[in-house]
Amino acid sequence: MLRAPRLVVAGTHSGVGKTTVATGLMAALSRRGHAVQGFKVGPDYIDPAFHASASGSPSRNLDPWLTGEDGVLGIFTSRAKEISVIEGVMGLFDGGPRPEGGSALAPGGGWGSTAHVAMMLKAPVLLVLDAAALARSAAAMVKGYLTFEPGLHVSGCIVNKVSGPGHIRSLKRHIEGEAGVPVVGAIPASAGLRLPERHLGLVPARETEALAEVIHHMGQVIEEHVDLEALWDLASAAPPLPRPALPQPSRFPGVRVGVAMDQAFHFYYQDALDLLESMGAEIRLFSPLEDRSLPAVDGIIIGGGFPEVFLEPLSANKGLMEEIVSRVKEGMPLYAECGGLMYLCREVDDLDGRSYPMAGLVPARAVMTQGLAGFGYVTALLARDSILGGAGDKVRGHEFHYSRLVPLGDLGVQPYLVSWGVDEEGWPEGYQFRNALCSYVHIHLLGNPRAAQRFLGACMRFRMGEA
Repeated sequence: MLRAPRLVVAGTHSGVGKTTVATGLMAALSRRGHAVQGFKVGPDYIDPAFHASASGSPSRNLDPWLTGEDGVLGIFTSRAKEISVIEGVMGLFDGGPRPEGGSALAPGGGWGSTAHVAMMLKAPVLLVLDAAALARSAAAMVKGYLTFEPGLHVSGCIVNKVSGPGHIRSLKRHIEGEAGVPVVGAIPASAGLRLPERHLGLVPARETEALAEVIHHMGQVIEEHVDLEALWDLASAAPPLPRPALPQPSRFPGVRVGVAMDQAFHFYYQDALDLLESMGAEIRLFSPLEDRSLPAVDGIIIGGGFPEVFLEPLSANKGLMEEIVSRVKEGMPLYAECGGLMYLCREVDDLDGRSYPMAGLVPARAVMTQGLAGFGYVTALLARDSILGGAGDKVRGHEFHYSRLVPLGDLGVQPYLVSWGVDEEGWPEGYQFRNALCSYVHIHLLGNPRAAQRFLGACMRFRMGEA
């Protein structure tokens, strides 16, 4: 059994300040000399980057859809430190339908929600409210969240955007007196506790100027306005957790995997990269923005990110793109997701209609859109044999993109039949050429270990001249 002090930072709904509170807590606790581990519920790539800046260690995603419930427990128990701060997703109970094989721990439409993960981890919940226009009604909200789901422990509350001392006294009197939940923090609206945003949510930490100063300010605000000793007591009251037996993956020693990593491409799950390394792979990072050639590798992964923000320098680095396409034509395995798919198209059109030539592997144009073109969890049925599995295999993933693909030629038999949810009929998606697979679908390799094994096996065969 593992004793792991932990807190889930949850919101009544999106936009109440979960990320700023959670990140500020990590910064404040780290400033006091504690070893802090950040976690994020759901498939988000951006919030974990802020967690890492505040805590000094990579944040981890806890997503029952992508990794299964056993995967969530395994990730948490293997990575928990002196204290763990787990940032929730959306509102506390917002989730989806229970998939085949999922537990009934979260009934109704709450499967995969913050509440679901909190109950899995038996973690105390710290509820964040936007109290800007609330007084006694705040107590009614807290009481509803407290009693809505049996087995969930709402142990404390932070009120955000309060107007002054009188407002704080009123909120504490009602919430503590009528809902019975302690108010452990009250953050004034004047504190300026906010992170910059853009079309896909928060601006990634890699692009935020003077990030150290932003994180420092957040930690100062939390230290001044939150009772950290009370929070420590709440976190320490969490019961021990069992350590699940983790499967031992197949090994491919010496395989070299090139991973695109820079300001344009950085959407990766740390636990997925760790899995590849545990299987014997050597991760070699390269930058499509800066590097003029590939490192010595046996396979390539180009993840998501924001290539649309860097179209001019990406397009100008023609030598690297030509080398990538040449290696793919030789049979080198390449796996690309979302932004990586865009990069491998013939061209990308920005929101002003300007067109930028890209790698040209995928016979299509990626066109940026004003609104979301794809959003949500998906099941992808492999329509043909590929570097991720055999025809008929399934992988779970998610989509979140503001662009669409316009074919400029024959896409052939597309690698996926993708469906939202569990039982819906799928539609063709992605592009496959030799040992390359490109798609809008993001997957988590820890939840799809056979796909990881298949990919590294293809890399090993290419290295041995068997592609």
